[in-house]
Amino acid sequence: MNVVSTCIKVADLPEDVPYVYVKNGKMYFFMRGAVKAVVFGTGKVKLFSSLYPPPNLPYFSKCKIDLLVIRAEIPVTSLEELLRQLEEKGFIMGDREKVNAVLAYRGETTVRIFPKTDSNTYKVMIFARSETDAEDTIRLLTAQ
Repeated sequence: MNVVSTCIKVADLPEDVPYVYVKNGKMYFFMRGAVKAVVFGTGKVKLFSSLYPPPNLPYFSKCKIDLLVIRAEIPVTSLEELLRQLEEKGFIMGDREKVNAVLAYRGETTVRIFPKTDSNTYKVMIFARSETDAEDTIRLLTAQ
């Protein structure tokens, strides 16, 4: 799982924290790269973490989770059956012609399913605004 949060900078970072310059700011690396923080000149911070919940770093405050990104797998079915099952479970289908994935939406959650015929499972990426939405989506996708 990856977590994207928005925070504000409340303290200067130590000089020994590794960083690189990015557009409009600096990207700092914490915990051997498990946490990255882009600090903009405005004091706004985008925090990217492979840890959930993201760690509390003393340099940032008022962090709000913007997005959870979860990788999963589901059993292979025919594409037509997959689309039918998703629609039955309340998903709205997106335009598949623009990407190499089946796009499905439910509330504020987006699901990308990458159908590969040479595998027993489909790779799935879930983009959710909350842990509850993510759990509900995983439950719906894995229910038979």
